[in-house]
Amino acid sequence: MPRTSQQSNTYSRPDDQKSIVLPLQGFASCKDSVKFRILAVVCHVVEPTFDFTIKDDAFKK
Repeated sequence: MPRTSQQSNTYSRPDDQKSIVLPLQGFASCKDSVKFRILAVVCHVVEPTFDFTIKDDAFKK
């Protein structure tokens, strides 16, 4: 079941400006990845991926 958040207080960690932090509750620490396939406007298939990490300390600013 997808989880949604009523919060919109995202921020970057001071030690990693490429990060995006959105405090959520009910998730355990883990690493995962997202892979998807799309047809680009110029008619070729693109298969991007990205990794993400859920950390317990993400709840602390």
